Order: sequence, then structure tokens, then C-alpha cells
Amino acid sequence: MRWESDPEKRYFYEELLREINRECYHFMTFRLTDDQRVVYILWVVLNFSLDDIIAIIQIDNSTVKARLQRAKSNLRSYFRSRCQ
Repeated sequence: MRWESDPEKRYFYEELLREINRECYHFMTFRLTDDQRVVYILWVVLNFSLDDIIAIIQIDNSTVKARLQRAKSNLRSYFRSRCQ
């Protein structure tokens, strides 16, 4: 492709791909339940620790981990089928 040999075009192309990926990922979070979305955003997007999440939403450790695991599983499944 012509863009591969031009560093500036390659940079913009890669940025465009990252932006598309981010937007797809953002909209995928709407596929989660509200409970899963809150935990997922606190953990992945805002980088809160599990202890912080437990304190913020006042649920136990196992519930946080279960919601996070379900959210990741749901997003992986959705991402594979729609955002490749």
C-alpha cells in the first residue's frame, strides 16, 4: 500500500485504526449490564484497584471479580463477532 512507505501517512493511518478500535470498544460497553459496566470502567478505563472498587460501590470482593469476569467475557465475545 502507498501509505506504508510514507511515515506521516502511516502514523495517521495507525491513529485512525486506534480511534476506530477505541470507539468500537466504547460502544461495546453498552452491551454490558449496568453493574458490569460500572466495575469494568472503574477497573479498565480508570485503573482503580479492586480494593478501591469495593470501597466505591460497596460490594464484596467476589462480586466485583465475578462482574469483571462476566464483563470481560461478554466484551470478548461481542468484539470477536463485530469489531474485527
